[in-house]
Amino acid sequence: LTAISWHPTAKKPSKATITIDSIKEVRLGKTTERLREYTQQYQNESLFSIIYINENNDYASVDLVASSADEADIWVTGLSCLIAGHGSPLTSADLDDRQQMRNRWLRDVFAVGLTSSASGEQMGHNEFPILSAKDSIDEDEAVRLLSDYGISEDNAKIRLQEIQTRKSEDVRGFFSTDELINVFKKLSTRPEIYHLLVRYSQNQDFLSIQDLTLFLEAEQGMSKITSEKCKKMIEEFEPSTEAKLLGHLGIDGFTNYLLSSECDIFNPNNRSI
Repeated sequence: LTAISWHPTAKKPSKATITIDSIKEVRLGKTTERLREYTQQYQNESLFSIIYINENNDYASVDLVASSADEADIWVTGLSCLIAGHGSPLTSADLDDRQQMRNRWLRDVFAVGLTSSASGEQMGHNEFPILSAKDSIDEDEAVRLLSDYGISEDNAKIRLQEIQTRKSEDVRGFFSTDELINVFKKLSTRPEIYHLLVRYSQNQDFLSIQDLTLFLEAEQGMSKITSEKCKKMIEEFEPSTEAKLLGHLGIDGFTNYLLSSECDIFNPNNRSI
C-alpha cells in the first residue's frame, strides 16, 4: 500500500489522495482546530485526523468521524503501523548528521584550550609535555561549567568520576571538550522528550516553526498558533544562536520549554496562601 484515497464531495478526485510517505502522524480524538470547533455532537473517541504534508510542503489534515470508537481505533492503529513501517531505517551516519547543529553549539559552549603554567615552563631534553592540563579543564571548572547549563553539581560529579576511573594517571583530573559534551548529552537528553521531538519533526533533530505549530495544537491543545508566537518561543527557549537564526527549536530548547512554567500544570495563582 502506497497511498490512501477517498471519494470527495468538493475536491477533485486527484486531490483526494494521500501518499503513505507524506503522512506525519495519525491522531485519535479532537486534536485539530476544525474538530474542536465543529464536532461537539460527536464522542471524542470516534474522531481521528490524518496529518500529512501536502503538495505545497505545508501541513494539512484530513479530519474523520468513525461510526464507533472501535472503528476509529482500528483506523488509527492500522495507519500508524503503515507509516511506522514505511521507509528505510536510519543508519548511524543519519543519526550523527541529525545532531550536527547541536554539536556545533555544544562545542562552542564547552570549548576548552587551557594550558597550565607547568606546560609552559622550560622542559628538559627527556621531558614530555604535561598532557593532563593541555586542551582541558580540571574537575571543579568542569562541574561549574556543566552546572551553568542546567546540570546538577551532584550528577555532574558522579559522571566525571566515572570518566576518571578509566583514565591513566597522567591525564586524570582533567576533562576535554568531547568528554564534557558527552556528559552533558547523557545528563540533559531525556528520551521521552527526544522521541516526542523526533515524532513531530521532519526526520530532523529540531522542530521547525511548522513542526512546533503542529505540536502546540496536538499536544498542548492550543489554537490559532501564529508563526510570530512560535518565533518568540524559539527566541526565549532555544540556546543555540544558529538555531534561533534558522527558526529551529532543538532538543535543548524543546526541553527548556517543556520544563518551563509555561507547561506547568500547577496554577501560579496558588503559589501564595
